[in-house]
Amino acid sequence: MQDLAAGPFSATLRPAAAAALTVATTTEQAATAVFFSAVAAAIGGDAGEASGLLAQARRLDSGQSPTWIGWLAEAGQRHPAVLPMISALTRPPEDPQNTGEDASAGPARTEPS
Repeated sequence: MQDLAAGPFSATLRPAAAAALTVATTTEQAATAVFFSAVAAAIGGDAGEASGLLAQARRLDSGQSPTWIGWLAEAGQRHPAVLPMISALTRPPEDPQNTGEDASAGPARTEPS
């Protein structure tokens, strides 16, 4: 899939990644397939989908981030749309326990009567 991502035939990357995910037998293989789905989405111009898929791949196996950064740097020579994914991989992974609440708001206050 790395060659598909970096080459001129990137349109075949999305179905190849989907097939790879279907036959994945390890978490590492599944994470790689989801990562390449994210790459395909970025190349296709869907940054939102790419971001979501990249987060999913990192939840599956964040240890592959350094390898993925290298692959993105290579693919980015032909497909610059994937380059923003590099900075996403250099940040700490999302916390799956984060509920999305705004902790900065602090406790509710009541006015004295």
